[in-house]
Amino acid sequence: MVKLVSPSKIELGIPIYGYDWQEKSSVSYTWPQFEKVVKDHGPARRDPARGELTFNYGNQEVWFVDTQGLLPKYEMAKSRGLRGLAVWRLGDEDPEFWNTFKKER
Repeated sequence: MVKLVSPSKIELGIPIYGYDWQEKSSVSYTWPQFEKVVKDHGPARRDPARGELTFNYGNQEVWFVDTQGLLPKYEMAKSRGLRGLAVWRLGDEDPEFWNTFKKER
């Protein structure tokens, strides 16, 4: 995209919630819901390619973008001179996200 538009006009959109991918549908998770599913069906591991938390149970695949998974995305936006980040689903995030984001800014 930066080849077409000035990086200063681009915001990187990042989710701050999780998904439970089921056979024919998906359910989104807040951080507390994710913690409960991990407790009931985990443990979660960190996916090396995406940096996000994930695990499988039954025929379901669960993913959550926690604070540690967000940091590489933030660093990429910063290193490419993007305008900033755009997050959605406020209130669903890992509670540590805002503390870490304030330190990184």
